[in-house]
Formats: sequence, structure tokens, C-alpha cells
Amino acid sequence: APYPGWLYVDAADGACTRISDVRQKEQAAARRMKLAVQVEPVVHGAAGGERNRLAVIERLLEPVAGDAGGCALVVCNTVADAQQTYQRLRTFLEARGHLAGEVQLLHARFPGDDREQRTQTVTAGLGRSGPRPERRIVVATQVVEQSLDLDADVVISDLAPLALLLQRAGRCWRHETWWAQRGRPHGRGRPTWAAGPRLVVLDPLAAGRGVPGQWGEVYAEFLLHATSEALARRGAEPIAIPEDVQGLVEEVHGDRAERFAWDDPAKSAAYTAYRGKELAERSVGDILAIPRARSVPGLHKLHHLRGAEEEWEAATRLGADAVRLVCVYAHADGTTTLDPEGTRPLPGWGSALTPADVRSVMGRTIPANADWFRGELTTHRVPDEWAEHPLLGDLVMLRQSFVDGQVQPVRVGSKSLYLDADLGLVRQ
Repeated sequence: APYPGWLYVDAADGACTRISDVRQKEQAAARRMKLAVQVEPVVHGAAGGERNRLAVIERLLEPVAGDAGGCALVVCNTVADAQQTYQRLRTFLEARGHLAGEVQLLHARFPGDDREQRTQTVTAGLGRSGPRPERRIVVATQVVEQSLDLDADVVISDLAPLALLLQRAGRCWRHETWWAQRGRPHGRGRPTWAAGPRLVVLDPLAAGRGVPGQWGEVYAEFLLHATSEALARRGAEPIAIPEDVQGLVEEVHGDRAERFAWDDPAKSAAYTAYRGKELAERSVGDILAIPRARSVPGLHKLHHLRGAEEEWEAATRLGADAVRLVCVYAHADGTTTLDPEGTRPLPGWGSALTPADVRSVMGRTIPANADWFRGELTTHRVPDEWAEHPLLGDLVMLRQSFVDGQVQPVRVGSKSLYLDADLGLVRQ
């Protein structure tokens, strides 16, 4: 089924129905655009001169900092990169006389209630109904790829697998057709420098560098190389959406035998690692797959896990075992609170936990990598009053000292953690 399209297969007789050509053309017309793709070779870290990643981002955002203003979305592959980029861009705008609030940061390592508020603020500024700000730079991670309805005048993204780059590009000029038909929020048009939808890809591979070490296994090295090569072959030719999407995705993500590079050991190793991981994940998925509905005589048959019930453990994503972390503040007077100001004491001490107490604590939790706390969970366990609670008992607690108005980092393994009100959870 050509994109955008779908097939409906009847479970009873297997009859396959394709969406009508008329409706498909209507969908394509509503989404059609020419997306300019600009590849910028970058160098991560402190080196690189003019090609230094942060210097390149500043150069690209000079028009936003100028009189024309505009709205830009910068998508980073890691939280640490997003935090560093946000700090640099705040300084960048402040040096030009702009407000620090014109740069916003959004990622998954904020407490739940803070992240929800930040999401609403970002969506209000770059959403369909506005009011659209004169100038706004949103620095984010993958949290903006699918769930947020944003419209930016330009999207700047770290290199990612092509399918995800297209997802990120979907936040560029997203509401152009809607606004053309119904009017723009407060009549504010595109800035003069935004001639059309544009995706800028910050590509360390195009600079002759490898995949940055801090990216770890966020994305398969093979897919990053395949994406970089596909964009290089395309050159300055824009991507026609939706017509070119399916072919581009197949070019990078398609399953073809010739992907093994016999004459390039590095590429061969990357492809072998990618395929090996994929096969391993499929095997584990088959073990844990939920069976067909009519073949389940009882709830105990909903999985294939072996052993005693208390030994069962399954992650929602392979390789992404997580814990829920709650950061608290230990004050000089011996009190421990949920907030640095000391106005929200930890609930449950000397009194029964109420549903409101539980909501208050869970609203302050942050998803964190379980490997960070390997061998140290006892040190960071919750108070005894919470231990038997079905929600609070499994939390990990980071007790931060609050000295002279400053949060003190806590050593966890080889790194330090602390919760910053502006940056979220910082690991350094």
C-alpha cells in the first residue's frame, strides 16, 4: 500500500481491502510538501573549530536570534547533549539581548509533574492554535518524535536512523496547510528567512568522525551509517512528502542480503551486530509474546514466564530496564522533603499514606536506567514506611543534601546525580 495508505485484512476470511485511490490522493494532498534536507558535518566535544557541533547550531540559529525571529526545534539524541545544547543556546540568546525563557528544554528526565507542565508550555508556543511567540527555540530529545503536535520553522536534528529523521521532520511546517485555510495564530506569519520546510541533519559521520561515544547504543551504528550515506547520495535534492518516503525508508531499513559489505570490515561488523541484536530481540519477543485471545483459558496463560511468580520480570523494551527514581532533599535541620524549599515533607512518617500522598510522590518520579544503581539499590531504598506499598515500595530514592541553597550531587557508581530545577536530572 503506497504511503500514506493502509490495508484492512478480514480475520474471518483473509480478504484484503486497500484504501481507495481517491481517499489516498486526498490524504497525500493534505500532507504534501517539499522538504529541504541540509547535512552539516559536525564534530562533538570541544574540538572541531567551525565544525564544532554547538558552534554549527549557533550559526544555524543566527536568523532566529535576529530581528526576524522565528521558531526552531533542536532534537538531540541524548539527554546530556540536550542539557549542554540548552545551556549554550541560553547564553547565545542572552548575549544578543534576548530573554532566557525564549529557549526551552524538554526531555524524559524531569519529574513527572514538571515534565507535564513543560510539555504544555512547549505545545502552547509551537502548537496549532498559538499564541505563537515571536522567537522560540525548543531543545528536546526523542520525546518530540511522535506524541507532540508541534510546528517549527526549521528542525535541526542530530543524525538518527532515516525513519526517525522523517518523524522529527514532521514537526517542521506541520500546520502550514491548516493555517493557510483558517488563518495563522494572531496573524503571525513565517519569518522571512524560512523559505520552506527544512531539516538540518548534524552528521558526525560526514565529518569523517565515528559515532559519538556518548550516544552508546541509542541507535544501531549500521543504521546511522546507512542514513548518512543515503543523504549523501541524495545531495541537495529535496524529499517529496509523501511520494519519496517509502522508498527512502526501504533504502535504509529494508531487509536485503547485499547489506553485508564484504570488502569493508567495519561496515560488515556494524551490520552483523545490528542483525544479531535484531534476531536476539525477536527470539526474546517470541518467548514473551502474548498468545492469541481464543487460546487463553485463564490469566495465568497470558505469558510464558517460568518459575515462581515473585521471580517474574519483563521489560517493556529490551535493553532498557528502568527504575522509578524520586529525588528528595535532606536539610540541615534533619528534615527530608520533596522540594528544595522544604515545604513538602515526605508523607507517611507517623501517619498512614493517603491516595493524595501517593499521587504527590509519584508525580515527582523520574525514569532512570537501572544499571546506574546496580549493586547500590540498598543504599538508595525508600523509607520503611513506604516499603510495603505496591507503588512506593519499588521506588529508588536519591537523597540530596541541600546546603546554603544549593543541591549537592550524590555519588552513584562512577557518576554523580542531582536534580536541577532547570536542567532536570543531571548525570556527570
